[in-house]
Amino acid sequence: MGDNEKNEIEENKFEREDEICVDLFRQFKDEWKAIESDSKFQRMASIKKIVSVLDRSIGDLSISIDSKRRFFENLMRYNEKLAKMSTNDPSDSCREYAITYLSSFVRFFGNEIVSKERDSNGGNQLKEGWKKECEGMFSIAIPSFLLKVKNGKLEEIEEINLSFLSLLLLLLPFLSPSFVEKNFSLLNSLLKASFLDSFDEVRRVSSSLSIQILQSLNPNVPLLHPAQQKDLEGLKHESRAVAVLFSKYLQPNLKHKKREIRQSSLEALRIFVFVGGEGCLVQLGEGD
Repeated sequence: MGDNEKNEIEENKFEREDEICVDLFRQFKDEWKAIESDSKFQRMASIKKIVSVLDRSIGDLSISIDSKRRFFENLMRYNEKLAKMSTNDPSDSCREYAITYLSSFVRFFGNEIVSKERDSNGGNQLKEGWKKECEGMFSIAIPSFLLKVKNGKLEEIEEINLSFLSLLLLLLPFLSPSFVEKNFSLLNSLLKASFLDSFDEVRRVSSSLSIQILQSLNPNVPLLHPAQQKDLEGLKHESRAVAVLFSKYLQPNLKHKKREIRQSSLEALRIFVFVGGEGCLVQLGEGD
């Protein structure tokens, strides 16, 4: 087979992939028309189909990663509206589907495309643009979600709390340290409430979230697998105080009746003690 014939086959392959993506994008836009309907039933039907379109694009093995990247970049313009929907829609079911969509979007585009992009002019532009996209979603969703925290407690819909915290866990690695630091008070309020939530799974995710917040403040320090003290070189000074504070929050979960909750809390505490030293243990002693 000659080079010209090979190139023609490759071009036809890309054309077929793009045709699939164009068709999926057309389906997405058709469903999007009802996303602002006054009828919750129409909004619900629309967001469910939009989630389905996204899932099909991710799962279709006949579409190359380059075509998927272009498809997702075209969808990115809709994330702001869906971030608002995730916290403000009157229907809890619509909110949950909006969170599901954003989670799938961030998980695939962030982990499978952005994180695997090599450092280059084009790669760095992609990463910078994705960082701004994630910070935009955070800025829309988190403050609105916190308005629903009353008397230090998350809202009553357990599944939405869990889905939202899981979305935040996906977003955090892509936020800049300065952005996380600027929004620390919001994250702190959310984390404090989630550690005391009545839903066990929310408490478990809270441990992972607390570790990720600390890691996002210090992206160049290997907090998840620190081997020795020198690994903490470059740690921000205020991170020690953050570790001590988070140790206080997780204290009730160290004695939780479920082993999974205790294990996740102990794993978080191990990292906090490595960062914050004996101050973390003092916090535990003060609570006895």
